[in-house]
Amino acid sequence: MDINEIFYHQKLQLVTVDYQGNIINTDNSIFHLDDTKNIKEFHPIFETILTQICEESSGAIAIPCLRIDNGIEKKYCDLRLKKETGYITILFFNLTTRYKEEHTNLSINNKSSIVENSKTNSNHISLL
Repeated sequence: MDINEIFYHQKLQLVTVDYQGNIINTDNSIFHLDDTKNIKEFHPIFETILTQICEESSGAIAIPCLRIDNGIEKKYCDLRLKKETGYITILFFNLTTRYKEEHTNLSINNKSSIVENSKTNSNHISLL
């Protein structure tokens, strides 16, 4: 396996399901779905999203930053779903590291803003 295959294998998972959500095929690269018969059992979002995609004229949906807790660890994935003839393709993009880094940076920025605001407010109050 070359470096590109390793990278994509850890970051991308392809799942095909029928219109009812029964899993036809998966490469299990991010989530092991061998014991899961129907994708609706894996995450509750698929209860509504499969109905929606079957009704969409374009037959494509993108869902950013979905938190998935498989009981072992939490992952943050972007999803892409596309309706094909007879099946639906689901792509999981594992962006856990990226989303955690962004959350950490946002938390640091928020804390800095709070500290700055408290300094400004305390100075303002002391002037009164």
